[in-house]
Amino acid sequence: MKVKNLVTWGGITLAALGVGLAVKSFLPQRFETASLVGEKGNANAFG
Repeated sequence: MKVKNLVTWGGITLAALGVGLAVKSFLPQRFETASLVGEKGNANAFG
């Protein structure tokens, strides 16, 4: 593999990790799952 290709893929990988960390930092630490589960404790939220 050429050095240029290695540097390119390394940069793409680091950019993807950076975007993932940035998106994760904007999300709440804990999602409210009670509304997804339902009042009776069903795992099926759509039925």
